[in-house]
Amino acid sequence: MLTLNKILFVATAFLLFSCGGNNSNSDNSGRAHKFSIEGSFEHGAGKPLYLQKIGVENFIPVDTTTLDNEGRFSFTASTEGPEFFILRTETGPFINLILYGKEKIKVLADYDSIQKYTINGSEESAKIQELNAQTFKVISEIDKFSAQSRDSINSPNYTKIMVKNNEAFKELMNGLREYSDKFISDNQGSLISLLALYGQVGQQMMVFHPVDDIEVYERVDSSLFSKYPDLPLAKDLHQYIASVKAQIAAQQAPSGSPAIGTEVPDISLPSPDGKIIKLSSLRGKIVLLDFWASWCQPCRHENPNLVENYAKYHSKGFEIYQVSLDKTREDWLKGIKDDKLSWTHVSELKYWESAVVKEFNIQGIPSNFLLDKDGKIIATNLRGPDLGAKLEEIFK
Repeated sequence: MLTLNKILFVATAFLLFSCGGNNSNSDNSGRAHKFSIEGSFEHGAGKPLYLQKIGVENFIPVDTTTLDNEGRFSFTASTEGPEFFILRTETGPFINLILYGKEKIKVLADYDSIQKYTINGSEESAKIQELNAQTFKVISEIDKFSAQSRDSINSPNYTKIMVKNNEAFKELMNGLREYSDKFISDNQGSLISLLALYGQVGQQMMVFHPVDDIEVYERVDSSLFSKYPDLPLAKDLHQYIASVKAQIAAQQAPSGSPAIGTEVPDISLPSPDGKIIKLSSLRGKIVLLDFWASWCQPCRHENPNLVENYAKYHSKGFEIYQVSLDKTREDWLKGIKDDKLSWTHVSELKYWESAVVKEFNIQGIPSNFLLDKDGKIIATNLRGPDLGAKLEEIFK
């Protein structure tokens, strides 16, 4: 089930997409400007409060304080701006801020229910709160559907309930997409548009997909890169979109991929321990033939979805045969370990020069083929909830 902490994806998703190694998001001036944050937390007397900066890859500690007997606090720090900051409680939830320097921020909140807060002194930070609140509403509704689906798994009406919940889920996500799209349009040129662009309601549930919604990504890139060409977050987005567009162009090339209903060519490639494993060795199982790479961010974002479905259906006869287009063994193995991928892995480590790329006409990744027990293609390029829905249909 999704929980309140899952809303952290809304605030930190851009960390996952950023590829740079520079943790400093500075402007061209090179001058640091002081800002102050003060306020109070109900039910917070004597408890710690942390001020942290969001870097490219992690949260960077800035200052720590203990709330006084009335829950009051104050911080003074500096930034070359604009930069993202958070006020974090002891238990984890936090308040998002974007600061340019010279602001005088006042925050009022409940330590035990931090998502309900008021903020003055930073109009854009207040807008972030509105975005997070809207996303949390969707997460709360998805929680309800998840609980209902789980509780009715043995019900004779389970299939009907799942169909109804899937439709409700799509309606919720469409509503959040519309809200986020308007949020981006209303805040063109502001870095807070990144939070809407990279928004998620769970690890495998993105509001905007970089391939399917490339127009939205280009819109944000156009407004940010022209304004902040030297800012790491803007530069990383610009570079990322260039790679996605190249992938889309490749996918639009004439297709020669195996068709649905046909038997796929066999694959014989080495596993991480050097053992040759054939795709055909999994005959008799429902197999997802998946092409990915550790350097492919859309692939990495899809992996949690594969993990979830593998855990749910593996005992019923579902297998995954994952072919990597990585360049090095080290990166390949690290990706497998970090994403906790426990199925069959093979690779030539030849990047796009791998023989399977030409044989399956792989124009971009992630790319997959769902195979029946005879190795014939049932469906292609199932992502997100579509994969789970198809497996539910097969294994019901």
